Amino acid sequence: IEILVIHYFPKTWASWVAQLAQNINNKEVIPMEKHILKQNEIKITLSTLNKHGVEKINIRSIGKSITKNEIFSTTEADEILEYIERLEKNYNIYTTFNCFDTVEKNTVSDKDIKKIKFILLDIDPERPSGTASTDEQKEQAKKVFYNCLKFLEENGVKYHYTFDSGNGYHALIPVSIDANKVNQDTIK
Repeated sequence: IEILVIHYFPKTWASWVAQLAQNINNKEVIPMEKHILKQNEIKITLSTLNKHGVEKINIRSIGKSITKNEIFSTTEADEILEYIERLEKNYNIYTTFNCFDTVEKNTVSDKDIKKIKFILLDIDPERPSGTASTDEQKEQAKKVFYNCLKFLEENGVKYHYTFDSGNGYHALIPVSIDANKVNQDTIK
């Protein structure tokens, strides 16, 4: 088991569908197979991001042979829902959750991130590259994940989302810091 991995991904692509399956106050992880596109949960997620100062998101949709990128305001819930519903079913959908600046393009790179709004806690079982976690590996990762959440709570660190990432578990920890080298190194 990778005991604790806290990632700062400047252009953080957290699974959109996974994030949407949780409401803010729910502490129980929802299994990946139960994730479905829920319009109300998407609106709650967008509202939460907006309340934390995330004004726009980059939705990255990865299909069999094509990757699509679109930037939306977090206040454009209906437009985002329409966009997602138009995608083919075999797309994996990801989104940013940190503040970025882009003007002339539809994708976000590391240098576009200006403010870090969330840190991703990512717990995955150690396994060979390109393989899915076994049920036993995932159960071990779940134990480590809940121990990490307990540690965070005991030390006054709040988190908003917990979710099944497919091979492990994620939590989003809200922060509000500049995306500079010192802060990035501190998070790592």
